[in-house]
Amino acid sequence: MGQKQSNVQRVSEVEQAEHHSDNVKYFSSVDPLKECVNDLYVQYQVLSDEHLNLPFLKDKLTLDYIHISKVMFVMRGLPGSGRPIVVKRIQALFEDAVVCSTSEYFIQCGRYEFDPNKLEEAKIFCQEKARNACETSTHVVVIDNTNMRKWEMKYYFRLASETCYVVVLVEPWKLNIDQLVQRNHHTEDIEQLSLQLQQWETVIPLYFGWFLNEADSRMLKLVGLAHLEECLKVPEFAEDLKNLTHSSDVKDIYKYYAMPESCKGGMLHCTSKYCSFGEVPGSFEYATSKEVLEGCGQCYELCIVGFVMTPRTFGARVKLGKEELKLWDQEDCESPTSKGISSSTGYRPFPRNSTYQNPIVSVSTKDKPWFPHCQATLVCSEELKPSFQPTKGKGSRAHVTLGCAEDVTAVTTGYDLCEVIECEGNPEIVSKCRTFSLPRGWLRDYGKSRWVLYMCRQITVSTVFTGSY
Repeated sequence: MGQKQSNVQRVSEVEQAEHHSDNVKYFSSVDPLKECVNDLYVQYQVLSDEHLNLPFLKDKLTLDYIHISKVMFVMRGLPGSGRPIVVKRIQALFEDAVVCSTSEYFIQCGRYEFDPNKLEEAKIFCQEKARNACETSTHVVVIDNTNMRKWEMKYYFRLASETCYVVVLVEPWKLNIDQLVQRNHHTEDIEQLSLQLQQWETVIPLYFGWFLNEADSRMLKLVGLAHLEECLKVPEFAEDLKNLTHSSDVKDIYKYYAMPESCKGGMLHCTSKYCSFGEVPGSFEYATSKEVLEGCGQCYELCIVGFVMTPRTFGARVKLGKEELKLWDQEDCESPTSKGISSSTGYRPFPRNSTYQNPIVSVSTKDKPWFPHCQATLVCSEELKPSFQPTKGKGSRAHVTLGCAEDVTAVTTGYDLCEVIECEGNPEIVSKCRTFSLPRGWLRDYGKSRWVLYMCRQITVSTVFTGSY
């Protein structure tokens, strides 16, 4: 008897959370179910266990990283899909988490009183709460709405970009209509659920990848510039850069390699799959693969083994580990000409306008040097054995773009790296290379202003795997 009462109580708690799926911890007034208590409890327990099996809810490395970063969880799902269970767990794990929901607007004196005439006001209320949370750099912001279509999330995607948040899209249980009806206990909901389900849009990002937080992004830029400045001590390299920038001033070199417009807020990433919002063939299959679904929202450690400098781009070379390679789906030997992009050897740089305001990092002392709500994880780790081909085969194209010449897009960094990899495997080219020894590694000239710094110590940095929406 005591066990049955315990089950009733637990089912009641689940039912109360699910009855108003958008009202996490706001209100509940559903009576306990009187029938099939044990069967229902087992059903919910199985679903709960399955759905809480998410990396950002259980993986210690990921939990620790989120506590020192800025992450926006955008929830998706119809009533009955289990959003409240996930949101409550996020709140339990991250005490400063701010949950933003349109349903909260309809809570009056502890009761949920929905008014369809005030939906627009509720939407603005939710958006303003989210903006306030992001502008004060709250570690975790949760957007807890049904978000059936992409346009409903567009404001939050843009807000995250403007305030340097990493977005993780969370779609709890993708149930069919029969399962949703079983989890909603009012017959008048069935028709409405069917209509809502028909409006569901599959959302595929511009690209998937490993994203650095705000502090690590700035730190990696500074480390890259430090290596670049060391390379300038080699007269041959300095002369090459002088010809590109038409100046021997280090500040002009900083301006030459500027952050591309695609890196909003200076946030850095390493692309694992370019999808173009689903237009690239194979994007849907990749986005719905077991590896991607299980990896989204998880922390991964990237290893940087060198820097590549060409007339067009400046990038950090990434060596992917076994787990990262499972998520890699880029063409490693893709030719730039196949995409309508000329070879780096044919690029003719133009000096930047003196008013250009998007350098890799600002050289102004007024630029904030630290982030009180975001911590860097970047460190120099183990010593590397001398290797002039540190990456080859699958994943060899992995990189982080640190800067581009004027009118050059970030994707070009990958093409320039492909050219370098081709040079590394060509004995004739290698035999003619000039190599210079430096305190941080070895600088090699592959001709036509293509330079590679092979580091003697690798750099590791923590990231979150997700998409750019």
